[in-house]
Amino acid sequence: MYSSPGLRKTAPKRVLFLADVSLFEPSSGAEQVLYQEATGLSASGMDVFAITRATSGDRVLEIRDGRIREFRYSADPEKPLSFFMALLRHPPALFNRLQHNQPFDIVVCHQPYTAFSLLIHRRLIRLPMIYEFHSPSHEEYLLSVGSSIGTFHRFQAGARRRLEGYCIRKADRIVVLSKYTKDMAIRYHGVSPGRISIIPGGADVSRFQIPTEPRDQLKHELGLPEGRIHLLTVRNLEQRMGIETLIEAIRRLNHNEPVYHLTIGGSGPLEDRLERLILRLGLGDQVSLIGFIPSEELPRYYAAVDYFILPTAHLEGFGLVTPEAMACGTPVLGTPVGGTREILYGFDADLLFSGTTADDIAMGIDRTIRRYQNDQNGYQALRDSCRSYVEAHYTWENHVAGLRDHIIACCEAAPGKGANTVPDGDIQ
Repeated sequence: MYSSPGLRKTAPKRVLFLADVSLFEPSSGAEQVLYQEATGLSASGMDVFAITRATSGDRVLEIRDGRIREFRYSADPEKPLSFFMALLRHPPALFNRLQHNQPFDIVVCHQPYTAFSLLIHRRLIRLPMIYEFHSPSHEEYLLSVGSSIGTFHRFQAGARRRLEGYCIRKADRIVVLSKYTKDMAIRYHGVSPGRISIIPGGADVSRFQIPTEPRDQLKHELGLPEGRIHLLTVRNLEQRMGIETLIEAIRRLNHNEPVYHLTIGGSGPLEDRLERLILRLGLGDQVSLIGFIPSEELPRYYAAVDYFILPTAHLEGFGLVTPEAMACGTPVLGTPVGGTREILYGFDADLLFSGTTADDIAMGIDRTIRRYQNDQNGYQALRDSCRSYVEAHYTWENHVAGLRDHIIACCEAAPGKGANTVPDGDIQ
């Protein structure tokens, strides 16, 4: 858990975020972290600016919301030449404009590309810098390629690793969401453990709540079939998420009769493949692939189901869906991968599967169901304790408070920085 560095002086006023994901209207976990940090620091009185990267569009987009200003430029890595041209051009020009009238106090980096552009242009040389390491960029890339890894892919992965390592070495402080991610920063980038702080992610507990209406009514409103034990997973439909293994686990659990129903929310490159798998296994009435769940509907799905399943096979840095589902009172069962192990082990280690195979998942689900099937009072107590656990350990208020303390401490430790000024630049 996060431990505060102690009492600090007045917080800095102007904070610049650099990211390769968008800030407003977050859909991915990385976007959610960025959004919660920006809005949380803004609510505490800081002026927040962000230079972010999108993969589509042909101009710089400025978005304002209160004390937050996001400048979003377009650079698509699938088009290498235009990507690097945009990377070299837009971040420095945006930084020049924003820094011209009044210097920033500190920069907080999420992901490497935008930060790399400003570092090689020496725009950040006199600014204290925190780098938030979510997961190794090169590992994510190789997992997205799948089994068809060739020489070009390995070259790309190596370049991503070196670029990310360069940004991390330039930072004054590294922030991670879990011990698992801390260990990866040490392993892949040789970061000294003393430079890394763990500040866990969280859930918006005002948005994700135990429902006031009966759960059977919620299930009916969402069209979930009656008479089943309802399981839910919400994931980007990518290879590393373990969705295919979970579907196979459902087949094994329902081999005699359809007791369980699995709802899969999310979109991604595996969508068509998953649809074919469900049909091939004859699970059309046992597994529902419903696509992307709008953010306003997500709390209802979390709250309605009996259990949330996290079947990740590889690279789970934290998994925001875990505290979100638990904040709605829904127990989470997960594979012992990455941050999931840390979250669930501190709550109830029996909710962790023994491994990542279909047998491991099926046996883990069956074991938990049997544990509570004749103990409704115990099951309700479990749901209540899920909520209490998140409130105590995994709220965004706690996360932002921890980041704010580190921002103050980082600025105090680098008193010669923060007075940087550069000539005005053009933005087109």
